[in-house]
Order: sequence, then structure tokens, then C-alpha cells
Amino acid sequence: MIRITPAVTAAAAPRADALPSSSRGSSRFAGGTFTILFRIASTFATMQKRKPKAHREDPASQLLLQRLKELAEKSGVSVREERLVREVGYHVRSGACRLHGQDVLLLDTGASQTERIDALLDFLAARDLDGVFVEPDLRRMIHGRAVDEAQTA
Repeated sequence: MIRITPAVTAAAAPRADALPSSSRGSSRFAGGTFTILFRIASTFATMQKRKPKAHREDPASQLLLQRLKELAEKSGVSVREERLVREVGYHVRSGACRLHGQDVLLLDTGASQTERIDALLDFLAARDLDGVFVEPDLRRMIHGRAVDEAQTA
């Protein structure tokens, strides 16, 4: 909650005719200072309520994301896309967990499509996919990720 208090005394307040016409207020208190502070406070409140702009998603990467999610589900993992809440003190990111005895892969809807694809590739690279048919192009991507992880370890 924003508390509005007069920051300027009447003696030190700027003259109302010295202010631009757009910032002159109808209040006589401290030469319109109260109205100016109110406008600033309401602007900040509006800025906090704005929703982030929607990201334009590439159709090719959207198709790749869908194919990777289907592959993960075929391997026996439940894939869920959810908004992961960030709080002060910890960093949240997409990844795997175990919920009620079942493997679940959580993808953050707030993350970019590239970050979600990377999370899926990292997960699938660490998973045994021998019993699941994997398209050759996807297998190369996953195998390339597994080789990169092995070299950095």
C-alpha cells in the first residue's frame, strides 16, 4: 500500500503557475503538491498491475517443444506446464520432481520457449530412452546434449 503524505511545506512549495499545465492540480494544498504526489503514486500502482507483453513464439520451436513433451510422456513422465511462483530467497526453474510416486516434469510458463526446450532436452538426455522410439533428428539433439553434459562433468 502506498501512503501519500505531503512532502513539501506550504512555504517551500513551488508556485502553481511555475508548474507545467499538465501537472497543475485543482488542490490548493501546498500549491498542488498533493495532487502531483497522488498522480505519481497512482502511476506507480498502475505500473505494478501491468501484465508482461506476450512473447511471439516461433512455430518451428513450438512444434519441437510439442514433440519433446510427447516423447517425455511416452517415456513414462507426466509433463505439466505451470506458472512457477518466485519468492524472495530462492530461484525457481523448470525441472523434474517426484510427486506421489510418479515422475513429473514441471515447465515454467513464465520461461521462454527456448528455456523450456532446454529443460526438456536436459531431462531426456539423462533418461534411458531405449524402450521408446525416438525420431532420428530428436535423438541427435538429445544425444548431443548428453555428450555436452558428459564433457562438462
